[in-house]
Amino acid sequence: MVENSGYSIAGFSVDHQIYESDYSQVYRALSSAGQPIILKVLREDCLLPVRVAEYRREYRITQLLPFSGVAGVQELRMNLHRPALVIEDFGGDSLDILGLAGNLSLEVFLPLAISLARTIAQIHGRQVVHKDINPANIVFNPETNEVKLIDFGLANVLPQEVTNFVAPNLLEGTLPYLSPEQTGRMNRPVDYRSDFYALGVTFYELLTGQLPFQASDALGWVHHHVASQPVHPSTVKADVPEAIAQIILKLMAKTAEGRYQSAVGLQADLEHCWAQWQARQQITVFPLAQRDRLSTFQLSQELYGREKDIALLNQVFAQVSTPSSSLSFPSEMASSAQSKSQAQSQAQSQNQSQAQSQWQLVLINGYSGVGKSALVRELYRPLSRSLATRQGHFVTGKYDQSQEVGANSIPYQAFSQAFNQLCRYLLTESPAQLAYWRETILHAVGTNARLLTDIIPDLALVVGPQPPVATVTTAEAQNRFQRVFLNFVRAIAHSEHPLVLFIDDLQWADGASLQLLQSLFDYAASENNTAQGLMLIGAYRNNEVNAHHPLTHTVDALAEKGINPTVIELDNLPVSAVNAWIAESLDCLPEQSQSLAELVHEKTLGNAFFTAEFLKTLYSERLLKMADEKTHNTVQWQWDTDQIRLQNITDNVVDLMTQKLADLPDETTEALQLAACWGSQFSLLSLALVTQQPEAEVLQRLMPAIQLGFLLPLDNRYKLLLEGDRPLGVEFRFQHDRVQQAAYALIPEGQSAQLHFQIGRSLWKSEKAGDNLFERVNHLNLGAAFITHDPELSQLVALNLRAGQQALTENAYEAAKAYFDTGLRQLANLDLDEDALDLPLLLGSAKAACSLGQWEPMAERIEQVVAVSRSVLDAIPAYELQIEAAHAKNQLSDGIEITLSTLTALGFEFPSHPEPDVIGEALTSTAQMVAQHSPDEIFALPEMRSPTALAVMRLINAIITPCFSARPMLLPVVVTAQIRLAIAEGNTPDAAYAYGIYGLILSGIVGDLASSYSMGQLSRRLLAKYQASGQIESLRARTQHVLYAFVDHWHEPLTLSRPKLLTNYQLGLDTGDLEYAVLSAHVYCLNGLLTGEPLQSLNKEMSLHSEVMRQLKRETTLNFQTVWHQVVLNLLGESADATQLKGRVYDEVAQLPIHQARQDMTALLIVYWHKAVLCYWFGKSEEALCHIQRSAGYLQGVPGLPIVPVWHFYNALIHLGQYEKNPEADVLTPDVLALVEKSQENLQMWSALAPQNHEHRIALIDAEKSRVMGKVTEAMDYYDVAIDLAQALGYVHEQALANELAARFYQQRGNQKIARLYLKEAKSAYARWGAIAKLEDLQQRYPMLSPPQITPTSPNLKRWNSIETDSIQLDMVSVLKASQALASDIQLNKLLVQLMTLVLQNAGAEKGCLLVLEQESWCVAAIADDPSKITVHHAIVPLTDQAPVGLLNYVNRTQQSIVLADAKRDQTFGTDPYIQQNQSVSVLCLPLLNQGRLNGIIYLENNLLAGAFTRDRLAVLQLLSSQAAISLENAQLYTQLKQYSQTLEEKVAERTSELAQANQQLQHQATIDSLTQLTNRRGFDDALRSNWLRLSRGHQTLSLILCDVDHFKLYNDCYGHLQGDKCLQQIAKTLNDIIQREGDIAARYGGEEFALLLPNTSSVDAAMLAERVRSQIEALQLPHSDSPTSLWVTLSLGVASCLPMPGASSEQLISSADRALYAAKSMGRNAFHAAQCQPM
Repeated sequence: MVENSGYSIAGFSVDHQIYESDYSQVYRALSSAGQPIILKVLREDCLLPVRVAEYRREYRITQLLPFSGVAGVQELRMNLHRPALVIEDFGGDSLDILGLAGNLSLEVFLPLAISLARTIAQIHGRQVVHKDINPANIVFNPETNEVKLIDFGLANVLPQEVTNFVAPNLLEGTLPYLSPEQTGRMNRPVDYRSDFYALGVTFYELLTGQLPFQASDALGWVHHHVASQPVHPSTVKADVPEAIAQIILKLMAKTAEGRYQSAVGLQADLEHCWAQWQARQQITVFPLAQRDRLSTFQLSQELYGREKDIALLNQVFAQVSTPSSSLSFPSEMASSAQSKSQAQSQAQSQNQSQAQSQWQLVLINGYSGVGKSALVRELYRPLSRSLATRQGHFVTGKYDQSQEVGANSIPYQAFSQAFNQLCRYLLTESPAQLAYWRETILHAVGTNARLLTDIIPDLALVVGPQPPVATVTTAEAQNRFQRVFLNFVRAIAHSEHPLVLFIDDLQWADGASLQLLQSLFDYAASENNTAQGLMLIGAYRNNEVNAHHPLTHTVDALAEKGINPTVIELDNLPVSAVNAWIAESLDCLPEQSQSLAELVHEKTLGNAFFTAEFLKTLYSERLLKMADEKTHNTVQWQWDTDQIRLQNITDNVVDLMTQKLADLPDETTEALQLAACWGSQFSLLSLALVTQQPEAEVLQRLMPAIQLGFLLPLDNRYKLLLEGDRPLGVEFRFQHDRVQQAAYALIPEGQSAQLHFQIGRSLWKSEKAGDNLFERVNHLNLGAAFITHDPELSQLVALNLRAGQQALTENAYEAAKAYFDTGLRQLANLDLDEDALDLPLLLGSAKAACSLGQWEPMAERIEQVVAVSRSVLDAIPAYELQIEAAHAKNQLSDGIEITLSTLTALGFEFPSHPEPDVIGEALTSTAQMVAQHSPDEIFALPEMRSPTALAVMRLINAIITPCFSARPMLLPVVVTAQIRLAIAEGNTPDAAYAYGIYGLILSGIVGDLASSYSMGQLSRRLLAKYQASGQIESLRARTQHVLYAFVDHWHEPLTLSRPKLLTNYQLGLDTGDLEYAVLSAHVYCLNGLLTGEPLQSLNKEMSLHSEVMRQLKRETTLNFQTVWHQVVLNLLGESADATQLKGRVYDEVAQLPIHQARQDMTALLIVYWHKAVLCYWFGKSEEALCHIQRSAGYLQGVPGLPIVPVWHFYNALIHLGQYEKNPEADVLTPDVLALVEKSQENLQMWSALAPQNHEHRIALIDAEKSRVMGKVTEAMDYYDVAIDLAQALGYVHEQALANELAARFYQQRGNQKIARLYLKEAKSAYARWGAIAKLEDLQQRYPMLSPPQITPTSPNLKRWNSIETDSIQLDMVSVLKASQALASDIQLNKLLVQLMTLVLQNAGAEKGCLLVLEQESWCVAAIADDPSKITVHHAIVPLTDQAPVGLLNYVNRTQQSIVLADAKRDQTFGTDPYIQQNQSVSVLCLPLLNQGRLNGIIYLENNLLAGAFTRDRLAVLQLLSSQAAISLENAQLYTQLKQYSQTLEEKVAERTSELAQANQQLQHQATIDSLTQLTNRRGFDDALRSNWLRLSRGHQTLSLILCDVDHFKLYNDCYGHLQGDKCLQQIAKTLNDIIQREGDIAARYGGEEFALLLPNTSSVDAAMLAERVRSQIEALQLPHSDSPTSLWVTLSLGVASCLPMPGASSEQLISSADRALYAAKSMGRNAFHAAQCQPM
């Protein structure tokens, strides 16, 4: 109670406030006559028209309910614009305020409940549904026992109301009391039975003292109401009688059919309980609902006969909504049979084949009315269950049937509807959530968001106004649009927020929509398989889709890509299903309704919609009526099948619906006819504009159709129109297409066009209609015959032009062409001169035809353009279109000739095949002109204004790429002309690209690298200038590609090009420039091969990019790519002959003739050069020479590429390699010497600019030349220089080659030992590169250089500090005695003493210990300070400071012996804390192996002498180790057996259980971090060890990401350690959610450090994942006010990838990741840094 409320109103004395809600304040007051009243007043801060209208509506509805159980509303008073309802005050308070829940006796409860049931029966009798029954809206006077219902603000006066799938926070009603159908997730309408559910929840709460469900948010409440069952009331409170509990549970049934069907039936059961209680003070269970009768005919809303289809649909949804362990998109989705009979087997196959898929395509087909949409809406329930834990969306769109021939469909109509619906959903989110979606979407679509907001207008409300996008070519526009839409869908559809997209009536979809559908799944299938979280369901009428239908072509095209959708074919319902439906609806037994069902099925053939409407007709015609009384086993409904047959009801559903609509009032029928012209959905505003009537009046005219369910409101705002409010966007949809079709059929013949004309004109003239251009034009086109004035027709032509241009921007080419052609036909009927319209219409039609591949119509339109053009410039767009078409048809020469002809017409003439002197003149004159201006002066030139010059720049740029392949000699002539023109006329975006190409020519053809770099920098500056103003988007990817691929590498390390090229690849995809996207990917792969990237990683990258090229149909680039991909596969050992380019991706035998026939210089250079290199690597020097000489003639095919200097490098080596057999003689012929020196000269010139790329190569050529010329000392030095430089620069493959050549040099000179050392280094480098074939080659070619084995039984031994093992003398007598001594002991303690004594004596050790692994920790079994002082531990004790743990781990994992001559100075193990602390000197660590199993490790030290453990002593110990391992295992088994035998019989059961529990608990504790529940450091180490060993055997990549929380100490200082722990938990959860692949590990590495271990993950994928982790942690927006980096908690991440090698240490991977993490912190934190992938 609030005293002195401050509210006053004339005529009343306000006492106090008793309640306040979000919108209202409730006061007790006295009227001027002294009568107590209640004032319900709208809050002052809620004075909106919609709220005032709600008050008016509540007042109007309560006037319909003059019942004692409804609190009477005496008047609606306006007080200073604030409405106040004056309500009777009978002295009660709401049950909520009274706090009676759980404290009501049955004496109070039952009369109260009976009274409520009586009141509800009365209001339902007036067709009113309360919709918000709960304790706050039930007022009770405990003294008089009066009870009344209040608050009818949400009440509904329709028989049924459809609740759509909307945001939970927008649902009408009080969340804990909502019925399942009110949530919009049940595919069920809301009717009067929803009040029973809310009443049941209220009764539950009143009797038990608690709600049946508990939830913390709206989604939780929705989930419970739809999917959870309440706890039995008697379980919560024992004194609730079972009969009353059953009544409550019946009221709370999930389906309306399961509840009471009338309040009268409920009242009867409550009265029976009350009678029992009054008579005996107890209530026995009795049959419920004996007097329950349907108050009206209600069709059951369950689906019958669709159980298998529902199960399949739910199964597919489960795959989408459940994050899978793999984010892979299936290359082959299971095909579904095209019949319903195979649905069950299909479900099983889908479960197997799509288990890892996250995007699912489902197609549902069937005849109109068969129930396709109803089936899809069955997903509401599983979706609500899924969304209880994750945010997701269900959106729908529908295509409309064109009503007359010639009408244009609206492009992307259904997609637009669906995503507009999604955006409206997002707009209901909190500010933080909305900001998240805005940032997520904009990040995904970049600067191209305008493409989406043009199609999805409501998206602009989410992301804000967007600038126009750059103009690009038609092909690029299409690629860009599809890419942007894909990125948009990927941003909003994710396993964490799944999206179900239902597109209905696909048979009417426009071509652009089908293309978009296809492209979505095409892209998703090709893009590294990362698509997830989308279920797209399409429904169509199979009787309207034949083999030639566009939808069939779309499905076939998807099938060609291995994408086969789940197909559900719906047939009409069988008689059994119809009978089950009728029996449930009539509340009778199936056998009782069988005859009626057979009749209905005979009439409707089981069509679901027709069946429902037929039954409604029977009821409305009183052929199906309620019996007077219901007795036991008697049906309460009556019918006469003979009488029904006599009525001759039509067998056609459209005729039936037409008859029904014709029976409506005339004004309603007329309004429906007009609405039907819009389609399946329309707005009241649109109807009001056409009829020139207020919206409220239009609504009144439609109310009869709304009340009968022919029209369904899309939301409930329409109610307020009748109360004076004017809400925007009130929309309705027809109940079904058949209803719309029937309404349209009622339009008198010949009047439909006139109606469309009226609609179009109204929309045209009204600003209120918005800017739905397509809708306006479509209606006007349909009614064009009624336009009689030329000025109006001219305006319509202009509208068609606008519509066509808009459709073009949306890539809706079919629609665009239809609009342009319609405009041209209308233009032909004009008497006025409209030259301004004909040219753009013709051009638009030609452009649309070109995009559709309709070459003949395009050519016809182009001829017309040329004919009407007043000048060549006017026709330029047509010529550009011709050029684009020629390129699209791969007729490159034709496109070039058209360009040259057009340029000639503009005054710029070029020869088709220029002679060298013409080329030289062009280059010379251009160089002279450029030399007269500094780069700064050129950059500062004014903008180019001349239309002719601008056209010339564009035309030449259009043929630059074709010239590379078809006319390379023409390229320098036309590009230099561009440069001269740009300097003369000024700068333009096309000039940025031209300067880049000119830089390529200067580097690749002229050889002027300095000028090339200068032009490249100028191109960059212009690119940045025009990019800032958004003018160069279409040229950006290609310009940057030229710079990154052809120019930069002459001046900077080649390794820097790869990340830039990868970024440009993504840019090309995003902007639609697919050609240069794949070219960048192509050169990215090539540069990886040239710089020695690990071959396994390269193989994966090349496979990925090759698949993208294949998907995008870039065959030329793919052909080049397959050559070096095959080179990689050869080196990986996947080819029988490593020197032959013949394998699974390329076959030189088949391809070389094709290259030669096409005179493809680039392909021929690539093939012959790679064959030369392979032959050189694998010792076929003569063949190598032949191939390198062949390739020389094609070198001009790759001008400027980094392959050029590498070609010169191998050209020199191959020629020098011909002189291997005469190392002492100077046999170099002058011509060979000149050739070698020329290559050296070139490399030295290039090295002056970029020494990192060439220095090691120059040194290696010098070494080989010195070898051939007999300069031995110089050769030695040069080999070492080449090796050191290659290693320092990261060229591991050429480091290997240099070592191999040095080994060969020393071998030829007879220096076997030195040769062996170099060969060992060569093997190591080849192994790091991953060149398995080369390792095998070295073994075969140099067997004499392989190191000798120590003994046949010797285990692998890793040598440190160069310990030699050439000769070993063994004391076989001492070895034999020691072995016998060990074999004789089986007592464990004695054996340990004997073993340690023998080991210390034979090794010469000061001290040592025997260690064993217990529960994955090192433990000490025995320890010895000297041979006379040996301690055996009876209970194994943990290792503390007796040995270096790192060394033990290494021996454990590699099973190799380790000998350290001076441990404290050893580079690998010298940093171990134990060794540093004890300053250990001589160390020996020996594994005890038995049949490959490690039984223990012996660790020995001698700190008196460096190198104490000689090879003689080591060999003795190695021989002893086998017997020691066997004896130790036998003794352990004997000890265990002895212990077990003592207590086995009485303890076995108990011990087994204890051990199982203990092991489980220890395993969990040992590997799980208790705070974050991630894997702990121990578990991480184990996973790293096992993955390292596994991947080293399979030659697969292992990646590691180390993450560190930035400034976490400051976070703890600021927020406290408790909050710090919560922060770590949130970060851990995010990491765990991201890492979902099976085998990936997320671990807490220590403190605020985390680690992600990623097997089979390339360096590129790991880097992308690191960025995802970084961005998602930042997106959590965990406040960190003291951080100098960000306002939020951020991560720094270090990424390292490697190819694990047998015998190598995983510590190198950790060290590499740690260094990368340090680099990320040095970059400013909140960043990641990736180390270069290397074998280890």
